[in-house]
Amino acid sequence: MMNFSLFGALLCMFSWSSTSVCQFHSVVVQPGGEVTLRCSNLSRVPVFLHWFKLADGPNATIIMSMSSLNKTQLGRFTMTSNITDLFLDIRSVVFSDTGLYFCGSRTDGNPVIFTATYLKVKGKIFKYCL
Repeated sequence: MMNFSLFGALLCMFSWSSTSVCQFHSVVVQPGGEVTLRCSNLSRVPVFLHWFKLADGPNATIIMSMSSLNKTQLGRFTMTSNITDLFLDIRSVVFSDTGLYFCGSRTDGNPVIFTATYLKVKGKIFKYCL
C-alpha cells in the first residue's frame, strides 16, 4: 500500500498544470463526528470547483461540484466557499468516509488539484443492549 503522504505529493506533482498549488493534510475523526475539510489558495482558479474522493481502487469519485461563492448540500455533505477557500463539511461520519479527499478544478479539460486531505475514521461504536 502506498504511503498517503507520498501519494499526496505525487497527486500534486502530476496535476497536469503548471499553475497547480497543492497542500496535503491528514485528519482523524471518530464515527458519528463531524469534520470540515478546507481547500485553500483558490484565488486564481476558474469558477467551477469540485471535491473528489479516492477510496479503495484507482478511480476518484466526484463528491460535489459548484460554482464559487455558493452553498450546496447533498445528504451528509455540505460544500461552501468564500473568496479564497472551499470547504467540505461531513456530518455523522461513518467508517466508509475514510479516504483521500481532494479539491480542484479543470483547466482546458485537465484537472488542477489544490489541496489533498486523507480522512481516517477511527474509533469504536458502542451498542448498548437492554
